[in-house]
Amino acid sequence: MKRFLAMSVIGIFLLGSLSAGVIKKSKTSVKFKGFGKLITTTTNKIQGDFQREDSKKEFEGEGFMGKMMAKAFMQNGNSGQIVDLQNDKQYEINHSQKEYSVRPLEKIDWNMGQGKEAQGQDETVESRREKSNIRVIRQEFKVTKTGKEKNINGFDCQKYVVKGVTVWENTETGEQGTDSLSTIVWTTEAGRKIKNAQREEMEFQKKHLKKLGMEGVLGQEDILGTRWMGMFGSMNKGQGSHSDFSDSRFVKEMQKIKGYPVVINGKYFAIRPQKEKRKEREKNIDITDMQSVFGGLMGKAMKKGKKKKPAGREAAFSFRTEIMKIETGNVPASEFQPPQGYTKVEH
Repeated sequence: MKRFLAMSVIGIFLLGSLSAGVIKKSKTSVKFKGFGKLITTTTNKIQGDFQREDSKKEFEGEGFMGKMMAKAFMQNGNSGQIVDLQNDKQYEINHSQKEYSVRPLEKIDWNMGQGKEAQGQDETVESRREKSNIRVIRQEFKVTKTGKEKNINGFDCQKYVVKGVTVWENTETGEQGTDSLSTIVWTTEAGRKIKNAQREEMEFQKKHLKKLGMEGVLGQEDILGTRWMGMFGSMNKGQGSHSDFSDSRFVKEMQKIKGYPVVINGKYFAIRPQKEKRKEREKNIDITDMQSVFGGLMGKAMKKGKKKKPAGREAAFSFRTEIMKIETGNVPASEFQPPQGYTKVEH
């Protein structure tokens, strides 16, 4: 009997350790050319099928367009997000207004800046590109382990370099362009705490990405900057990224990165055609469409700015994420519910 009780206690202990949650604090800065810099401090909590992110955002506008963007889209303040995989729900929390909204988790269109979210449709990469009249001429993607090492925030890290290039053509207009990404990733494999945190995050991310209709590996969204690609496409209408990293061959290449990402430092370049047809499109901008107005004005501002700047390519946006602290331990279930006293509003 005593042996049975002892084994039961050990079993409960092991089960608890396997399901331990993760609390991670990080800082991210993103600089958008011609718009400004977004700095976000985030606390991320994961427990089983639940994730919660609480963020403090500060946007430093650059020039006239940046100030307009700050007022319209990049409002500073505290916000939160809860992902509930068990019930296929996502909560968006506005801490400043003490409000929250709920929307279902569904597959989305990763053709950034080129269309609306797919309403649950299981579309392939090729079918999405066909609808947007984009033909990929060449696409390359490579992950390289450099062999370099250093200590960052107490973590012994190793360096990887990620590079991707997409050359594309618009079959309607004949215009061609190039998207390129260059990211430096420092990862760590040290310590049981890191391994437990990595396992917990990997399990959650696999399930989450499956709900969204794509594959992935730990940190893929952060390493590839996909969320910033979407924001860049919204700021620059018609100039969103044509790189799609949801294909299995990209996932396989990403699996070369071993360990837990501690620092991610990336740059995204967008070379776009400069033709008379663009001028014609600017004349037909719909003033009721704010994204179209911003895109048109931004296009003119960028053309004027190019005359004043020295030769050389400037990144369309650059991003850096750094892990400040990681803790493991059970996260209370109440953390994955909207805060008490907050009002529910329609999404």
